[in-house]
Amino acid sequence: MALIPIVNSGKYRIRNVKFGAIRDDEGALGAKGNSKSEELVWQITLNSDNSHTLTAIEATAPAVIGGPVTEVSKRFYISVENQSAQPVGWFLQPVLIGSDPRILYAIYEPGRKGHWELCSSDKKEPVKLNREPSDDENKPVPTHFTPEALWVFEHVQGDE
Repeated sequence: MALIPIVNSGKYRIRNVKFGAIRDDEGALGAKGNSKSEELVWQITLNSDNSHTLTAIEATAPAVIGGPVTEVSKRFYISVENQSAQPVGWFLQPVLIGSDPRILYAIYEPGRKGHWELCSSDKKEPVKLNREPSDDENKPVPTHFTPEALWVFEHVQGDE
C-alpha cells in the first residue's frame, strides 16, 4: 500500500522527531539565526502536483523558503535566510517508523539527485525508500535522510 501526502493546505507547526539528542533550537522547522524556531507557524499550500509550498508566518514579514535542504550538525532544516523570489514547491514523503503511530514526513527539494536512505532509529539498518531498486545517483530522488530529518506536522487550529 503506497503512502500518499495527507498534509492539506492550512497553518502548521512543523516539529522535528526527536530520535536522538538534539538541542532545543533544533526541535522545529525554521531555525533562523538565534530565534526560537518552535514559535514559527507555517502556511502550507497543497499544489496541484502534490507538492507543497511552505511560507513562514512571522510577526514582522512572511518568509518564503527557497534554499536547499541543508545538513547542519547532523540535522536538516530548510533555510529561510536566502529567500527565493518565487515560491518553491517542496515534496513531503510520508514515512512510517516501527510502532510510531504518527505519519512522519521527509521534506525534499524537487530535482535533487542521489540515493535516498532512511536510517533506522538504532542507526544499524538503513531502510531503502527509493521507489525502484535500480535507482542510482543520476536519478532525481531525494538525498540521504536520518530520523532527525523527519517532521511531524501539527495543525494550528483557528485563524483559518
